[in-house]
Amino acid sequence: MELATREFKVLPRPRSNLPDHIKEFVGTFNSMGFDAKSNDLKIVRSVDLITYLNDVESGKPLIYETYSLRANSWKNLEEPHPHLYFYDSVSDGYFNGVHYWPADELDSGTFRALRTVLLSFDYSSESFRLLDAPPTGYEDKSKGELCIAKYKELLAVLFADKSLADNMCRIDIWVTTRFDENNHGVPLSWEFVFSIGPMPKFHNLWSTAFLPDGDALLTLQGGHEGDVIASGHETTVFNINTLEYKRLGVGLACCVRYVESLFPLSTWGS
Repeated sequence: MELATREFKVLPRPRSNLPDHIKEFVGTFNSMGFDAKSNDLKIVRSVDLITYLNDVESGKPLIYETYSLRANSWKNLEEPHPHLYFYDSVSDGYFNGVHYWPADELDSGTFRALRTVLLSFDYSSESFRLLDAPPTGYEDKSKGELCIAKYKELLAVLFADKSLADNMCRIDIWVTTRFDENNHGVPLSWEFVFSIGPMPKFHNLWSTAFLPDGDALLTLQGGHEGDVIASGHETTVFNINTLEYKRLGVGLACCVRYVESLFPLSTWGS
């Protein structure tokens, strides 16, 4: 949906004549953003092209591509990195013309996580960057998880530390305090803000959004039998004043912030 004109638009398919034995699956790696330089709305996404021969999966090429609303067409992008594992979290990662995703950089031989990074996509330059994550200080990658959000109009990273004892965990919130003036969208420094928890351990920090008063709306996926967090998705609200969280009794699969427009209405069409 185009937010300025409040009209829906059906996007063209970039590959409309695929043979029957090749199936296309759009991944969770996708977002929409505004290119201020060309005054254009764009979409970036990943696509798996899976080949089935005699009902056996024989290949899985991964394609990255971007769509331009002005050109009404798709084009392929260079692969950001050959060995990245993206977190399943649905995050509100768009900030000032750049989208951010948390990921693990993997060893090419063992596929072991070497370090946790942020991957950014600049909608104007249509380029990817690997960025350093906040200095969370943990070493065991299997006991930590990152999610991107915006906290009081600042780019924020939430780190779920699952290394606590007694099936408990804690969520630390970091915000970017300074960006590189010569490299658009590259954070130069981070600041720790506060922690949520301890709280019962969960499997995935599925999505998060901060309310206008600073309270956190968290959707957590799964938990251990007997924990407060039930299986499936469950959404809770964390109060930053009382340092307490409250279960809402619902499981929202995704929390996103609504904005009236990604850009000033007066600029569109100029």
